[in-house]
Amino acid sequence: MKGRDLNAAVRAWRSSLVICLLLPCLSSCGNAIWNRDYRLRFWEKNRLAAETAYLKRDFKSAREFGYAAVHEAEDLGSNDFRLGVSLAALGDACRRLGEHAEAEDYYDRATMVLKNAGKSATNDKVMSSLIRQDSARVQNSMGLMYASEKKFALAATHFEKSIKIYDELCRTINGLPEDYFLAQEEVRALASLAKTYSRAGKYTLAETTFRKALEQARASDYPELASREITTAYLDMLQSIGHSKSAVDILALLQWQDCMTEALQSCAAQRWAEAEQYLDKCLSATKQFPERTDCLTKTLAQLVSVYVRTGRLPLAEACCHQAIHIFATSSDDSGFELDTAMTVLGTYYTTTRERNKAIPLLMSQYKLRTRLFGAGSIQSADILAGLANAFQAAGDTAGASQAAERSRQIILLPAYVGSKRAIPAAFELGKVYQFMSNFVRSEEMYRFVVDATARRYQPCDEKIISARECLIQVCLQEKKYKDANEQLDLIGTAIKNGSSQEKVKTIPYLLLLCDTYSQLAMYREAQQDIAIAGLLINEPDVAPNLKAAVEARLKKGYEPATAKKAP
Repeated sequence: MKGRDLNAAVRAWRSSLVICLLLPCLSSCGNAIWNRDYRLRFWEKNRLAAETAYLKRDFKSAREFGYAAVHEAEDLGSNDFRLGVSLAALGDACRRLGEHAEAEDYYDRATMVLKNAGKSATNDKVMSSLIRQDSARVQNSMGLMYASEKKFALAATHFEKSIKIYDELCRTINGLPEDYFLAQEEVRALASLAKTYSRAGKYTLAETTFRKALEQARASDYPELASREITTAYLDMLQSIGHSKSAVDILALLQWQDCMTEALQSCAAQRWAEAEQYLDKCLSATKQFPERTDCLTKTLAQLVSVYVRTGRLPLAEACCHQAIHIFATSSDDSGFELDTAMTVLGTYYTTTRERNKAIPLLMSQYKLRTRLFGAGSIQSADILAGLANAFQAAGDTAGASQAAERSRQIILLPAYVGSKRAIPAAFELGKVYQFMSNFVRSEEMYRFVVDATARRYQPCDEKIISARECLIQVCLQEKKYKDANEQLDLIGTAIKNGSSQEKVKTIPYLLLLCDTYSQLAMYREAQQDIAIAGLLINEPDVAPNLKAAVEARLKKGYEPATAKKAP
């Protein structure tokens, strides 16, 4: 026993020794973690305070908070991106206060820190992109500082560095939400570079850069970036160097922009006569710059919408055909406005059943969307589905089958499975196939719609119930009674779990349930659902014809009549 006690004591002594040796290390690790969290909290607090003060133009307070943010960030690491951001913000505050020597020092330090931080973040694409954005802003700020000191060569160098980074980033994340802000910053940097060239007397470079800034704004699908400020600066330069013809063109462009803005606001308020007046002024302005075909196409596209809504169809058709011809022979960015105008005119043709006009228009719109979005895009599938519907209504079965099949192939691509954007095209295709008695394809499309809507809406939502109703009709036509019964059960469950108002809206579906159950000799289920409908007709706002239909079925009854209590 004594030997065992001695061994236990030795083990206890060893454990105590290990704990004593590790305790300082564990304590230091815990302190380090706590200290870093503490620094991060205070850095964020000071950074936000500096940013708020800067936006309020309180540059002295921004500088003081900036000092504090830099102090906290220095403890996070000499190559931490937060230090680079803080140094850049501090440099901005000093620049605004006229302390250019200090600002230059902070900018240089920020550039070096962000460069090293970017090297360590090469495997993290998001972080690398953010660091490069900060680097571009630092270069732009240095350009502004040197431009204010009339050091135009240095300013131009830094603006060019900034533009190069923004250009690379815009190509990298094209189509993402950040794309807008990067495009905006790049256009501003181009405008600053153009102004710098102009102040330095390099008018040829200035004019080229001004035009590039405006073209860049248009090409990035953000025409609002071509702001009046840039255009006005360009105009001032042209007038100062005696380029009167170019100045007249710019003035006409400004007039077109102002009139188009007013026209769009009038259209939004449905003041069609007023909108037409502004659009006529836009047409007059476009004669001053015929090379800008996008302005003419956009004006004609808006006129199409105005003429359709005011019932002047011949004028709308003439404008639409002219816009299509101009866009087909150019490479401008006016296709989206033209697509909208063609949709308005196509909707009118569909409503008035002018199929001989609807089909050529839809074919032209399909070519347009293929050019804008690609042949395999869901936008192209939408037009093909509409085209299939138009061919089917016109009795052209071959044309309808061909267009429907091409649309179906796009909808069933892996990228669009369960996609909300594909729902309208799939639903329309389901109807087309159903009219063509191709029930297999029709069921396929309706199941696509049911799956896509079930992912996004409540079970009792009308969109899901409507899709299930169409699927039931097709299943009954295919004599797939088990599948029809499954969808009926899902509708019934959704109705029973819905609110009182939702239940009233679903009375027509209950009648469909009852009639279908009766056809399937499922009398018990039919009696249960007609009993639920009998309770719902006592709710307010029930249409008289629905009430009469329910009462007739209640009077007739179903055998065997085993009604259940409604929820």
